[in-house]
Amino acid sequence: MVSLLLAGCAAVPQTRSLTASPPAGLPEDIELVDVPFFPQEAYQCGPAALATLLQDQGVPVAPEALVPEVYVPARQGSLQAEMLAAARARGLVAYPLRPELDAILREVAAGRPVLVLQNLGLAWLPYWHYAVIVGYDLARGEIVLRSGLHERHVNGFARFERTWRRAGRWAFVVTPRPPPRPMRRPRATGRSKRQAGSAWRTRTTPWVAMPKRKPRCVHC
Repeated sequence: MVSLLLAGCAAVPQTRSLTASPPAGLPEDIELVDVPFFPQEAYQCGPAALATLLQDQGVPVAPEALVPEVYVPARQGSLQAEMLAAARARGLVAYPLRPELDAILREVAAGRPVLVLQNLGLAWLPYWHYAVIVGYDLARGEIVLRSGLHERHVNGFARFERTWRRAGRWAFVVTPRPPPRPMRRPRATGRSKRQAGSAWRTRTTPWVAMPKRKPRCVHC
């Protein structure tokens, strides 16, 4: 029994770290209640989770419209590369997070829901699942997800970490693309002007200094 308990603790090191020493500057609890929710259809948690992120950023898209872009019927699921590409194709910045619970909680605290991949099965018999984290409570050790048919699915940190770890600790967020920086016309400094003038004189000196000579016939 003791060995089982020790094995269970060892399997959730990030949970133990969060419980023992909560990250500095992180609110104790937060929930993004206005994040949209789309109940998933069978095997289509990917389009539903992605539509949640996109609509939260003001992109009007339904899960059904994303199915041709991200859903692979042969695999009965969606691949991470297609999920990222679909978000970027709509003008958003999509980037994976560090594989740490701390990184997820900081994004949620900043007002950004986080799309995560979980393995709800076993390592040797996986059941892949996408969900969206919209809240957490450090005191209770809980995380809140939009998941499957549940608009508010609550998991303990330890349970979530196990399912997330079995899926490779993959998570990503989307943000608006920053506006392009205006082009600035380069302005020469006094030093660069002097250097430019010196270089021009150096190039032109052989022509200016060349004495005028009377043309000479080689046959004379």
